[in-house]
Amino acid sequence: LIYSAAAKGDAGAEDALPSILACKAMAGDTAVNIANEAMTLCGGSAYRENSRLARILRDARASHVMAPTTDMLKTWVGRALLNLPLL
Repeated sequence: LIYSAAAKGDAGAEDALPSILACKAMAGDTAVNIANEAMTLCGGSAYRENSRLARILRDARASHVMAPTTDMLKTWVGRALLNLPLL
């Protein structure tokens, strides 16, 4: 997905924007899912103060709350695919 979106963007393809937005949304979701799995695998030690995994999870979760949020990116992908204005 990343290589396809990058290639479309580099080529100036008309459908590059939805691919790039979808890629960013998927990267955020994937980061959160992987961090959650890692926290589960490591158990209670992952929740200790100054835990590297806890920091990774906080950083990954930022993709869901910092602009543009993953939900907003998904909305934009849908609107772009329907040839509607993003905003």
